[in-house]
Amino acid sequence: SACEATGSVTAALGMVVFGVLPLLVYWKASRTDRASEHLSLAMAAIAASLLMTCVQQMGVLSNMAIPWVEPIRQVLRIFGYLNFDLDIVQVGCLLPLPPTFKYAFRAAGSLFLVLIVLAIHVASVLVRHWVRFRDPTLILTSALGNIFVLFLTPMVVASILPLQCVRHPDPNGKKTVQQFPMIVCDLEGEHASMVGVGFVSMTVPVLFVALCFYATYRFPREMQRCNAKFTNTFAFLFARFRPDAHEFSMYFIVRNMLLGLTPALPTDFGQIALVMFLISVSVILTSKFSPFRGALANYLDTASSLAIISLITTGTYMIGLQADERKQDIAAEMEGIGILASVLVASMLVLLVA
Repeated sequence: SACEATGSVTAALGMVVFGVLPLLVYWKASRTDRASEHLSLAMAAIAASLLMTCVQQMGVLSNMAIPWVEPIRQVLRIFGYLNFDLDIVQVGCLLPLPPTFKYAFRAAGSLFLVLIVLAIHVASVLVRHWVRFRDPTLILTSALGNIFVLFLTPMVVASILPLQCVRHPDPNGKKTVQQFPMIVCDLEGEHASMVGVGFVSMTVPVLFVALCFYATYRFPREMQRCNAKFTNTFAFLFARFRPDAHEFSMYFIVRNMLLGLTPALPTDFGQIALVMFLISVSVILTSKFSPFRGALANYLDTASSLAIISLITTGTYMIGLQADERKQDIAAEMEGIGILASVLVASMLVLLVA
């Protein structure tokens, strides 16, 4: 069965995402002091977060209704596992859940991680010798902030899943939820319940982004006051960037949130166009202003963004080439996307050279 075929792989991945990762994030938060942090350790953390962001951006592409072809389809499917689908721990194989409950488990992915971090924090407080405490509240805030930064895009993707509707070629022409084909998109019954769960789930990333805006507004004033507690608390937001480029942290936060919303757009062209625009702007800003701490981080962010643009460009052209006569409309749309991607790449090159 499918559960037997993928059980070991997904169980291992689920253990990493929901077990090892929160431990690493909490340990890093407990040891973070921007005044004494080694540059090599900071660069390693920045590189890891940038690579995870790149993987999750590819996961966003896998959640779109675009008919990717092999081998790109398989690549995106693998990266899609990191977009917070709690099926990676095989919940559906253990319990036969209805679609609404299955979706609720997926949307609750962020809550599960928060609870795990809270459990680690409680254990750390009870066993004082496990970590050298400076301020338990500061450590907890920093750890939760890192979790939300790392998984902001998957949280948004999970929240808008009930709005990802596809039309079937049957005579009725009804739309159903892309990942739950048995659920009709009519805002009634189970679909209404799923939309309600998604709305509640969406409040978490929205509140987090609002907190980030507030912290960014306060940053210059707190730096003038030499408020070390503030900078350590919000190190998850500002530690990756140069102090004089702290505003860029909000661009990348908003960009990741908007990328998570793209699969809900009604057309394939609109989805790809928004992704290409957001990533292209990232390439231009990073290349022109080098906002990250260290040249390596700037190079890595630019290279990962260009890799995604190349993947999209190649994938859309391949769809156009392999579409049969019955899918000429899809082929034409994909070729149009490919042309748009090529124009954006050419424009970026001109701006970078100028």
